[in-house]
Amino acid sequence: MKILVIKPSSLGDVIHALRVMNVAKNYNERISIDWVIKREIAGILDATGIVENSFYFDRGQGLLSYVKLILEIRKKKYDFCMDMQGLLRSGVIAAFSKSKFKIGRKDGREFSTLFYEKVKEGYIKKPNHAIEKLLPFLDRIGINNFPQDLPLSYPHSTLNESVKIELNRFMKYIVLFPESRRKDKEWPDFEKLATKLKQFLDVGIIIAGTQKKGNYAEAIDLRGRLSVNELPELIKKSALIISNDSAPLHIASSLQVPSISLFGPTDSRNYGPYPPGLNQSVVFNGKKDQIRSIELNSVVDSIKAMKI
Repeated sequence: MKILVIKPSSLGDVIHALRVMNVAKNYNERISIDWVIKREIAGILDATGIVENSFYFDRGQGLLSYVKLILEIRKKKYDFCMDMQGLLRSGVIAAFSKSKFKIGRKDGREFSTLFYEKVKEGYIKKPNHAIEKLLPFLDRIGINNFPQDLPLSYPHSTLNESVKIELNRFMKYIVLFPESRRKDKEWPDFEKLATKLKQFLDVGIIIAGTQKKGNYAEAIDLRGRLSVNELPELIKKSALIISNDSAPLHIASSLQVPSISLFGPTDSRNYGPYPPGLNQSVVFNGKKDQIRSIELNSVVDSIKAMKI
């Protein structure tokens, strides 16, 4: 069976989709998966090793680039094209693909549902979590018995040598991810937290991300030094990750690494660790959707309770 998945972004959402498609790959190794992905995050597909070919969706590059992408996709034939994005641009790609069956999200927007067969609800009649909304794709291809924790490994994720040398100084380390794509999803007390952690934990404190904002004098600063492909390996070997609602949290969840996640305007029931409560995952929700209302001492107390 040959499957084309259309899920270009965002990184966290792609990880959700990968956890679902990993079920299909484990169910039948002969299933071949190709993927439409934004070029800058394609490294996450390479890290898992379950995707054979990637088609790069270069958003903002104009109509010509978009048409070239569609023409490239049309060179191959598929049994199923799965639009897991559910937007107009992904629906059009699905419509033009040479697929026997073109299926997509029931909750697709921007008239995308006009271009594919909507997948039916699976065994979860009222899905809340973003992952649960993707599970009906499995049912559509005849897979309805699988591990409910949806584990995902990243065997091709490797750290560069300079980072390995720095991390080897520690028996254990905690990773802080203070960034998010939206300002209102960023908890403002990560710097204070890093300082407090050094006062009672004998572990390495790592700061990771892409933007060098804030002063973390007591920590190893890896911001801007890691590719998307390297993130899973960093997280896999950590004792704990602390993150806003962002991709690192979802990588940790897929690896069943203990996590503390901080939510403000987004609902942790929809976007938190999956399944909820698994493997020492602690979730904080800000009052009235305000992430800054999460108290520093409450986060510190939850870390102490983990006895790292």
